[in-house]
Amino acid sequence: MRVFEGFNPSGPPCPLCGSRGDWPTVLLPKPGSEHDGLVEAGQVHHACYIAYCRALGIEVEEGET
Repeated sequence: MRVFEGFNPSGPPCPLCGSRGDWPTVLLPKPGSEHDGLVEAGQVHHACYIAYCRALGIEVEEGET
């Protein structure tokens, strides 16, 4: 999973914490948005994503920057 250095503050807030804090971010595909091999994605803070997955008992890789 690719981890981006910052969060785009002009986009919607992180769906997990509700903030637009400028922290490392991942892009997650939106289900059902695939068309011709492309998919729409939403930004989520990396730490929020890791915490959410761990709370569900899902092992995730820390990613790379």
